[in-house]
Amino acid sequence: MDIEKIIDTYCSEHAESKKANIRNWFAQVEKMANGVPLEECFRLKEFLLKCFFTSKTSTVSRSQYQRIKEILLYIFDCCNIDKAIIPSRDEVIESSQMCGFFADLHSALCFVDEIGNNTIAGYNPTTGLVRLKSIVILTWLGFTPSEMVELVRSDIKVGNIIYIQKENEQIEISKDLFKILSLQAEQDGVMTFPRGRIYAYKIETEYLIKNRVGEPMIPDHLHHLFKQFNEYANGLSVLSFKGLQISSLFAKIREDKSSEDLYTKIQKHAHCDKRVSYGYKKLYSQWSKKFFNEEI
Repeated sequence: MDIEKIIDTYCSEHAESKKANIRNWFAQVEKMANGVPLEECFRLKEFLLKCFFTSKTSTVSRSQYQRIKEILLYIFDCCNIDKAIIPSRDEVIESSQMCGFFADLHSALCFVDEIGNNTIAGYNPTTGLVRLKSIVILTWLGFTPSEMVELVRSDIKVGNIIYIQKENEQIEISKDLFKILSLQAEQDGVMTFPRGRIYAYKIETEYLIKNRVGEPMIPDHLHHLFKQFNEYANGLSVLSFKGLQISSLFAKIREDKSSEDLYTKIQKHAHCDKRVSYGYKKLYSQWSKKFFNEEI
């Protein structure tokens, strides 16, 4: 795909400023494609939805939608792609409602590595952004920011099973998650985002989640880490404590193979009453449709 030729012909009667805006849009779209040819990506509905969120916003105005749709229509004419695949504005808006949600924990961790790889030169997914990934894992497992900052290395225990001690509860974790949390516990410094700079801890403490000095973090700082990370992500995917918590809840509900009806399963896993379960059910239906193409 000759992007410059498309820009020149599409903007032949427009000012240079419009060319610059479209060139910037293409740059963002290419970044999301992550090396995959755009002509292939433009045939995928999920990718097209992301194309409407290149301006780091979780909302799409009518004029913004129309502007990007017109660009896509021109590209599809040039590349002989079926225009019917272009999502409607309603579809774009609905997709944004799932912003911050993930099908499973693995997807959330891959998202961190994807943005890390796109942002930090020489990013290593094994050792990169381990603190951030540890926060994602702990959120998925049900820890609040206030509980996370109190965790110490000895709370991760290895015996017949690997688990994290949470008050009187033992939360079992897989070997893969243990590797990430253990690496976080053993590191003598932390990688910052977006620069990827490593800061060596100045003091040694037993806390699991620490700041650049080595001191325990405060809950508000954890929210700031997510906010800072999201500035470099596209608008359809972000890290949020609420999104991760609800995604984890929905994953448990989906894995529940009992004969109970959906409302009962929601009440059981969300520890809520029937009235609240109605709201969860609507959101769960959207989640199931987005990630598993299942109609509830």
